[in-house]
Amino acid sequence: MGILRARWRSLPIAIATLMVMDVAAGTVALLGGIDPVSEDAPIAVDFGLAALAFGFALLLLLLGARMPKWALLGNTIVAIVAASAMIAGARSPGGELLAGFVLTWVTVYVTLHHSRRNARLWATAATAGVTIGVLIARHDGGVTIWFVITATIWLVVSVVGGLVKRLHAQAETDALTGTLNRAGFERAARREQAIARRTGTPPTLVLIDLDGFKAVNDRDGHAAGDRVLIELADAWRSALRPGDLLGRHGGDEFVVLLPATAPRDATAIVARLAAAHDFAWTHGLEPWPADEPLQACMARADRRLYDAKAAAV
Repeated sequence: MGILRARWRSLPIAIATLMVMDVAAGTVALLGGIDPVSEDAPIAVDFGLAALAFGFALLLLLLGARMPKWALLGNTIVAIVAASAMIAGARSPGGELLAGFVLTWVTVYVTLHHSRRNARLWATAATAGVTIGVLIARHDGGVTIWFVITATIWLVVSVVGGLVKRLHAQAETDALTGTLNRAGFERAARREQAIARRTGTPPTLVLIDLDGFKAVNDRDGHAAGDRVLIELADAWRSALRPGDLLGRHGGDEFVVLLPATAPRDATAIVARLAAAHDFAWTHGLEPWPADEPLQACMARADRRLYDAKAAAV
């Protein structure tokens, strides 16, 4: 048990969520096989689905992050098909609702760990499965059961999806300045790099270091320093184009990514940034080739920045 507990704790959250989904599906199917509501209940099918679900759960526990992406995709598809089959084969409205619980958990998983667009596609597939299952089962109150399950599925997509979006935004935003934080900037920069690979128009990166910022903190206090950072971020946002990225790299350093912008054009944008606020700063500017890691470009821009600082002394 200790080994299994350790494996469980080491699972990535997405794998753990999917594993819980499989255990829930297996439990529902197993209960249907152990305690059938009628003599013609599909006991063999229930036991087969339970074995399949528990087998998936065991594989997820053993393989963890090594589980191939195609297998995770297949697991989700099988869960939707199996739950829909359980609804179709249910011999009571209660059985349909239990199977609907499995589809609700599938929706929780895809909403947490897929894009909002993909989550809606999966929810549409689950809704189709519920619809087909209820039509085949043909129980009294089938319309009510269909409404309860599908309404729950789409409520999860709406509420949980909105919550996930807000949490992602908070996790990627610098609390003081409202700019992207380092993690958020790197994620957004990777998206821009993927676009640059397709279009063949690389972006330009600008690393900014404030001059004399420590003196502001020492002389006027950290609250005054915070006000400077907030004012600069607001001024720069107004000067940048839609689609340009502004992030706080840490302390008094900021980083700007200018998509599809040649260095010569980037220089004009840097001039706009300088004119937007009177606090002095030094920058390093480098084009970012589409095949280069972000940190390599950042290192080159950093060298440019400190060369400029040394030349100004």
